[in-house]
Amino acid sequence: MKMKTKTLKNAGQAASFTHDSQKRLLAYTTAASVGAFFVSQSAGGQVVESSALTYPITLAQNSPLGANHDYYYLNIDGGGDEFNLVPNTWRVTFGGTPSSSNFGLNPSTSKYLIPWTIGSYVGPSSGSKPTYKDFLANGNHNSSTYLFNDFANTEALAFEFVGKADDQVHFGYMDIQVNGTPGVYGDFTATVTGIYYNETPDQGLTIGAVPEPSSLALLAAGITGLAMRRVWRRRTQ
Repeated sequence: MKMKTKTLKNAGQAASFTHDSQKRLLAYTTAASVGAFFVSQSAGGQVVESSALTYPITLAQNSPLGANHDYYYLNIDGGGDEFNLVPNTWRVTFGGTPSSSNFGLNPSTSKYLIPWTIGSYVGPSSGSKPTYKDFLANGNHNSSTYLFNDFANTEALAFEFVGKADDQVHFGYMDIQVNGTPGVYGDFTATVTGIYYNETPDQGLTIGAVPEPSSLALLAAGITGLAMRRVWRRRTQ
């Protein structure tokens, strides 16, 4: 099995798998109807791709797509907007609407939003809110101490929300990259390559690499072959 990763700025972090790989996983899983394909997801739930955006997409300030040419509202479950993503000249933020029910999650304590690594579990009793601001990147300060971009590569940003469709708690994440250099003032943009969440309330999901299509096809063929062989044996006994 192959895993696509990118070189990361911070040691110890691993890039999340690509949007195309996740879509292939969902497609092959559905086609083969084999629960074992969900080895990268938590048991007992249904992980799906959100239709909040058309992927991949780069969100920029002063775009007609954004509300007030700035905020991009995200309707994760199809029932109504739960989040907004804000790329502008000074920073990129990700917040809930309302923030009391919907918010970004960190894998460990941090002032700002930080990425999750491959294999991390996002769900009940996991993760924490940022302790200060919901910034992914910031360039609006004279001191270099406050100039940062924690999503300079494609990374996983996890979140928790109360779905507008069912009024239940759900967990998910997006693959996102922030484009722009803190301290070099100009518009930040954000490229989103996929948003995924667990349709089953109070069930988490695991951020992980997925098998290549060839591996999935071989696995499906092998399982189908074994099933057919068992049927043939029963008929010939």
